[in-house]
Amino acid sequence: MRYEVIQTGAGRLMIVFAGWSTRPSLYRGYIRSGFDLMVVYDYSDVEFPDVDCLKEYREICVVAWSFGVAVAHRWLLSCPDLPITRTLAVNGTPWPVDDRRGIPCRVFGLTFRTLSERSVGEFRKRMFAVSDPMPDFEPVGVEHLRGELESISRMGVNDPAREDDICVWDKVIVSKSDRIIPFAGQMEAWHGHPDMTVTGGAHFPDWTQVMAMASVDKDSVERNFSHGAPTYDGAATVQRAMAARLSEIWREVSSGRRITDVVEIGPGTGLFTRAYLGWLRGANLEFWDLAAIGDDLPGKKRICDAELAVRGMADNSADAIVASASVQWFNSLGRFLAECGRVLRPGGQVVISTFGRSTFHELSGIITPAATYLDADGLARLTPDAMELTMSDDGRTATVDFESASDLLRHMSRTGVNTSAASSGNIAAARRIVRQRITRLTYHPVYAIFTKTHPCS
Repeated sequence: MRYEVIQTGAGRLMIVFAGWSTRPSLYRGYIRSGFDLMVVYDYSDVEFPDVDCLKEYREICVVAWSFGVAVAHRWLLSCPDLPITRTLAVNGTPWPVDDRRGIPCRVFGLTFRTLSERSVGEFRKRMFAVSDPMPDFEPVGVEHLRGELESISRMGVNDPAREDDICVWDKVIVSKSDRIIPFAGQMEAWHGHPDMTVTGGAHFPDWTQVMAMASVDKDSVERNFSHGAPTYDGAATVQRAMAARLSEIWREVSSGRRITDVVEIGPGTGLFTRAYLGWLRGANLEFWDLAAIGDDLPGKKRICDAELAVRGMADNSADAIVASASVQWFNSLGRFLAECGRVLRPGGQVVISTFGRSTFHELSGIITPAATYLDADGLARLTPDAMELTMSDDGRTATVDFESASDLLRHMSRTGVNTSAASSGNIAAARRIVRQRITRLTYHPVYAIFTKTHPCS
């Protein structure tokens, strides 16, 4: 395995595990703002090189495509201590050669035996839709590519993937028109994954969209919520109701428990804080947020990225970590929950509300959501070993109607939820919303409480 790093001076790193037969030049044009880019390629040796520079980054996101998914899968399981906050698998599976969950053995064997410059060219054509333009590919010798195939196949046999490990991937993209790895095999491989997106594209993805989905743009989240803070309380009727409901649930489930140290994430203007302060007495409160925290909230305040900050907390140091309508902006809720399992004292709880998959379905195909929407079943699948899911509730959907599409857009601005995955597309998206006269938004509240039941190993 080899790699190339394109440094921009950022403190965050995006690692791309390339598809078979491709080289770094194919990905250089997709550097995400705020990230250095590392492209991992050449799978003639599937051992990841010892890269000291990884320790220098405060955050690492991983994207893998095609056979790169299988290689990255093994690497991710071997490096739990790196600050990885999102992993995205695109048109690939942990089982590279597999009749049910990857490229069928017969097809792979035929490709391996008959590999030639012509067949490599045909393979590359099949990666694209007929109407798609093909980029220039760096030339790679046929025998070298054959060696990569042999190495990948041997890896799948000697180090077989386990179905229980598919959630090492936070997000999965599967394309219906994939002519390389059968769509049905990919669906079988990722069956039960909590966050899978099915697209209509070919094997070669829209890399602009992929890189937008590879990490939440938290700088934009902070800007939008800071901009919307003065008008938030008046406009956020659904979020206000969610805060009140989550407070009630927490009070019922925690009855009789001693709650001394509480960390609230994303308090914003304090809707949830004020709700639970109606019954919670004497606790030490600490507030974490990307944006400024109101002076009226009683407790210690910290401007930080909660996904990174929780890694610095001591073991068994909190009784509750709570968040109302904010964890949808995390890169990886699953990794955050695993850290909470370490940080919480025995019996401690993670108390959250978030939004389910039908949220903003009216805008499907117009805005690529930067937020992650999970239903109650999806949250259950993220339960870490040290915790149990005490309760979950797919709340009733709530619809908000507006007199005009312009009023809908103003609502999104006033509540800070107008962060799409690609900020450059916001103007075009707004025009489509107006042109299509969309005047309704659906919110799908979801509630969950996780309780620490076992010490972390």
